[in-house]
Amino acid sequence: GLSYRYDDDVFTLNAQNGQTYCFTHMQEGLYACDLSKMNAVCAVTTVADRQRMFTPRQVTDANKARELHRMLGYPAERTLKHMVRHHIINNTSVTVDDISRATKI
Repeated sequence: GLSYRYDDDVFTLNAQNGQTYCFTHMQEGLYACDLSKMNAVCAVTTVADRQRMFTPRQVTDANKARELHRMLGYPAERTLKHMVRHHIINNTSVTVDDISRATKI
């Protein structure tokens, strides 16, 4: 669980793996954990990793979906899918699947 110690201004996270992580106050509103003294592993998934799950055409179509999302002022994903599904947006090749893929990427 997560706890806060007022006396030394530290958040403590007791992880399920048994590790304890202490987040100390660095600057106004920012707390950080120094992992350099721990045997910690950080797993990162990049956009390129996620793009490899799809064909080049699917990635291109997902990028078109992202551009449409931007042009419409970033509506909620559910709203964007509704607009595409019900043909509220004219002259677009973007599909609901393209929107879902864009979110996964």
